[in-house]
Amino acid sequence: MALIENLRHGAHVFTSDGGQAGDLHAIVIDPRDNDVTHIVVNTGPHFPEPGFGVPDLVAVPIDQLEGAEETGVFLRCDRDAFR
Repeated sequence: MALIENLRHGAHVFTSDGGQAGDLHAIVIDPRDNDVTHIVVNTGPHFPEPGFGVPDLVAVPIDQLEGAEETGVFLRCDRDAFR
């Protein structure tokens, strides 16, 4: 399982079939026990300046996370299941 240290804002998120799902937008933590419950993936649009388009955010349960490393975050689901 990925360590919280490897989940960094803006990291590329990849599906199990190698496609890029988007970028890591946020980490959801349950305040009752400080466990990570979900990650939030921004699937676009990806504009450099705020205010240019509304991001498409997808919450992914932590059990769908295969791992995370410096090269990105990896999901257990393929692109079709992600959508």
